[in-house]
Amino acid sequence: MSEFSDYFNFSERLLKRLRNKVDFSQINLESSVSKGVWITNGKLNIAEEGDEVLIGIRFSKKGKVGFVSSNLPNKFDIYDEVNRLSEKIDRTSKFEINDISPDVNAVNEKYEVRENGDKIEELNLDKLGKDANVISEYLQEKKTKTNNVFFGVTLIRNVFMDSTGSLIESKIPLINSLVTLVIDELNPITRYFQTGYTGTYSDLHSKLMDKLKDEINILHKVSKNTNKIIPKKYNVVVGSEISGLMAHESVGHPLELDRVFGREQAQGGSSYFDKGDVSNRRRIGSDKVNIFDDPTISGSYGFYKFDSEGTKASKRKLIDKGIVNSFLMDRSYARKIGMQSNAALRSANAAAEPIIRMANTYVEPDNITFEDLLEQAKDGIYIKSFNEWNINETRENQKYVGLEAYYIKNGKLGELIKDPVIEITTKSLWNNVAA
Repeated sequence: MSEFSDYFNFSERLLKRLRNKVDFSQINLESSVSKGVWITNGKLNIAEEGDEVLIGIRFSKKGKVGFVSSNLPNKFDIYDEVNRLSEKIDRTSKFEINDISPDVNAVNEKYEVRENGDKIEELNLDKLGKDANVISEYLQEKKTKTNNVFFGVTLIRNVFMDSTGSLIESKIPLINSLVTLVIDELNPITRYFQTGYTGTYSDLHSKLMDKLKDEINILHKVSKNTNKIIPKKYNVVVGSEISGLMAHESVGHPLELDRVFGREQAQGGSSYFDKGDVSNRRRIGSDKVNIFDDPTISGSYGFYKFDSEGTKASKRKLIDKGIVNSFLMDRSYARKIGMQSNAALRSANAAAEPIIRMANTYVEPDNITFEDLLEQAKDGIYIKSFNEWNINETRENQKYVGLEAYYIKNGKLGELIKDPVIEITTKSLWNNVAA
């Protein structure tokens, strides 16, 4: 059973066997090919590659949900394991009641993100290492004290099928890199750059170099800067790196509906929302605040067309003019509040139980230029990037420490400032957004 088609046929047979055992079942079958290299100061540190097949079976019986997975579908009797869990469900009354059955007709779809140029399956570690080393050597030329460069590629083929007849096949190439560097002029600073997208590996070098060339010179200036800010309240303009982080941490996570109902509380934290007020259109920001989560952005690292239970994805407006418009939901939690899933259920891989997760969360840009923002702020600070942040487990209190930051004086950028700190509540943050 080495070919993917054999695993596909195995999954179909398993689904048929389960029909007489459980009320509803779904299977995620995943094949992946991964390759990665890690370069430190121009020298190869790690090179690895691998492939695996994973299978995850999620089922419901009498409103109770079970999940079984394996990385050895042909050596591990999954049917017997599902059968044992199904019998255990029959014997207990402590399971939470959840309805995961579809609320739409069966779906049959096939989609893929195409690769141009170097294909992941044909890409060898030598090529990957040489490309990563070009970046590392460039950083050495730019007088970084130390640097680490990771290049990783993964080709994921996924098949979703369920007992209603749905069949969704996808093929997505994931490209990612992580660069960390230390610059030590007067003050040592550490900076990291992450680049992730779906598509063609050949584009990675140009995407990464565009980021590095824009920042490397200014980072040397930041390292020399000793101009500390005077602590007080300021008008603040933040760059997209920080606004995206703010949206992700203080809006996206607390709007994950399973978190609101307490499922993640022991590990991932909770939410400033209570499950008793999810039906209210609560205001959390000014009327200038519009925040979206969109899994359909072509080329994005969070791209997908269907989630892990076969629900079609679409752009989701979480905050509409400062008011909560939608939670991130799967079928079972959406039904708890009288809604329908908005395709937010996903797993890290087929062997992990899917949970409600974000895709691409961002603040919608207004029709205003950067220069207009500075003029509106008049006197304050502009924080382009960060080197530290944290947020409490209810997502109410947070802190962001700037890396590249400037005074704003008379509507124009002034001198660099060192380590400005924003400490603020979620309510104050979003209610004070003016543009």
